[in-house]
Amino acid sequence: MDEYISELMLGGTNTLVLHNTCEDSLLAAPIMLDLVLLTELCQRVSFCTDLDPEPQGFHPVLSLLGFLFKAPLAPPGSPVVNSLFRQRSCIENILRACVGLPPQNHMLLEHKMERPSLKQVGHVAACHVSYKKELAPVAPNGCTGDANGHSQTEAPLMPTT
Repeated sequence: MDEYISELMLGGTNTLVLHNTCEDSLLAAPIMLDLVLLTELCQRVSFCTDLDPEPQGFHPVLSLLGFLFKAPLAPPGSPVVNSLFRQRSCIENILRACVGLPPQNHMLLEHKMERPSLKQVGHVAACHVSYKKELAPVAPNGCTGDANGHSQTEAPLMPTT
């Protein structure tokens, strides 16, 4: 508590009392909620690999939670990722995989498996990408005519009266 007293005109005094309340724990509450929710979700996720068809969960050292901590932990033999962008991208890509979408980058799933003896060593296999059956026609400027999955052809104009 700080108290400041100043003099006013005609002999009056002005007293300012400041109470400083540390509310760091209130600022951390949303991060803690995200931590608990993401941990609980990872407990329910199981996946298979080409080398091991039996479902397995994530390694007990849940390195994808490093985004929410000051100093991220990683399982032994795994790379420690200190880049916030790569950590966030890892979480996004694992959530994308949970809903069946292909990863974009930085997932490093081979380092997050529960059974480390089955990790792939060396070159990581490329992710299979499904291609469209036919190629879209390409204009001379390189535009395929669609954006965000929507065709950009001219819509028929409504007659005006």
